Amino acid sequence: MALLINLRLVAYSTSLTPLFAGSRRWVRLLGAAVVVDPTWMIAQRRGERAGTVAQRRSHYFGAAAALTIAWLAAVTAGALLGAVGPAAGALAIAVPLCMLSIVVPHLRVPGGLRAVAAAILVVVAAGVAGWTPANRPGRRLGARSEVAS
Repeated sequence: MALLINLRLVAYSTSLTPLFAGSRRWVRLLGAAVVVDPTWMIAQRRGERAGTVAQRRSHYFGAAAALTIAWLAAVTAGALLGAVGPAAGALAIAVPLCMLSIVVPHLRVPGGLRAVAAAILVVVAAGVAGWTPANRPGRRLGARSEVAS
């Protein structure tokens, strides 16, 4: 399951190749380090508008910087403040909303609905088979080895 989940990064990286073609190695490495769902989505949306590759690349890195700073601030606040009652539960909606913002635009492209339907079927089948992130066999083995050591 982890392989399937992380294969999306291969697709993201492949689609971002034109953005970093001809760049210095350190620029490509930095770009690869910040490839996550939101930065990829922002790069794709920006790529649909007019502009040079340098402008699109700057937009990508600006978005990556903003997302990284916000993520680090949120994680730090969570670590320092802990669960703060109802507000902590309300934040749980952020991940599904982020996923929707990525998936919904693909429903309008040819084959997009079929691709989304196939993804949903895979997720449901994995859940029925008990292959959820919290219940995958490797995780159970890892938990046992920690207890044993």
